[in-house]
Amino acid sequence: MSQPEPIPTTLLTLTYNGPVPYPHRAVTEPTPDDQYAEHVSKAEEEAKARDAAFAAEQEKAKSSSGGAMGKFSMFAKGVAHNMSKGATQLHDAVEAKVRQETKERDMNKFKTQFPDQAGSKYFCVYACKVMNNGQLLAGELFVSSTHLCFSSGPLRVVMPWSSILTIQRSVVLPTVSKGPPYILPIPAEHVIPQCLQLYTSDMKIYQFLDFSNATTTASAHLTSTVTGTSLERCYNFMDHAWRAACTVPQPGANYLPPPQ
Repeated sequence: MSQPEPIPTTLLTLTYNGPVPYPHRAVTEPTPDDQYAEHVSKAEEEAKARDAAFAAEQEKAKSSSGGAMGKFSMFAKGVAHNMSKGATQLHDAVEAKVRQETKERDMNKFKTQFPDQAGSKYFCVYACKVMNNGQLLAGELFVSSTHLCFSSGPLRVVMPWSSILTIQRSVVLPTVSKGPPYILPIPAEHVIPQCLQLYTSDMKIYQFLDFSNATTTASAHLTSTVTGTSLERCYNFMDHAWRAACTVPQPGANYLPPPQ
């Protein structure tokens, strides 16, 4: 029986010469975490408004002469209101617990796998694959306030944000004979990306694809408060962290002209 190939300890990426693609426009949407926080705040305000409206209706009913039928109708409305409120609170509590537990587990994983990043603020982790010498290598991509980190078995890749010149949303095209895919930046903004290509100051191109995330998967069954695919959410976190950590475009970098 053939043995599985060992996981490499170094990553063999593509390299480049010359100018790199100009960075995309900054992401204007809040991060997925901020989107969820906004949803929670809005839901709490809406719940308070419903409670206030029901309380006002109860007071109005007390001063009216609706008789027995009116009292029964108000009682039924109260039962329905409380049942709906309880179901909503349970749903929201389950989602909050899933998110909190997943976040804590992933944060601990980040601290364990990258102990030298203790001073960084952890944001998220996404399972994905990276191109390594023409082959796909599965691992996890961690986004923090100071670095972008990738791990796969014993392999560790740590990139300070200042070393990343551009992050290109890209498409993946299959090739004949099941060879390495052909990856190129999206031809237009409305094209759905399948890969993220990172051009670094040491002339390397990191290509990440097939993104997934435990929180994204779990919360998809609970609510649709956060927009985008796993790749788009990871890119959102990355773009916010990258631009917060350094100037984008990078001063002195050799870029192609920005698209018109």
